[in-house]
Amino acid sequence: MTDAIIFDTETTGLVKHSKVALDKQPRIIEFAAIRIDKKGKEVDRLDFLCNPGIPISEEITKITGIKQEQLKGKKAWGYHARSVSKLFVGAKSIIAHNLSFDMALVNFDMD
Repeated sequence: MTDAIIFDTETTGLVKHSKVALDKQPRIIEFAAIRIDKKGKEVDRLDFLCNPGIPISEEITKITGIKQEQLKGKKAWGYHARSVSKLFVGAKSIIAHNLSFDMALVNFDMD
């Protein structure tokens, strides 16, 4: 195995049907990733909260443990997008608990 990314997101909700406009899709509120080399040694890491620009529900706080107050003053996803892209470049494997969900959110917010 060569370099791999292991990552997870916390979001404002679940992904909606693909015909739903991007501004109505959920947004990332936390991103965490570790890049490991072929021996499993950590070579890089990103972990941050970001302000989605919309209120988060009590239900999301119950699920994620992230409170609205924690997001005040945090940068929006766009501020971090370049660092996330840089981390992923060249990785041969991407690992996540729910990869299709997490990648959808990253892709929504990279556009």
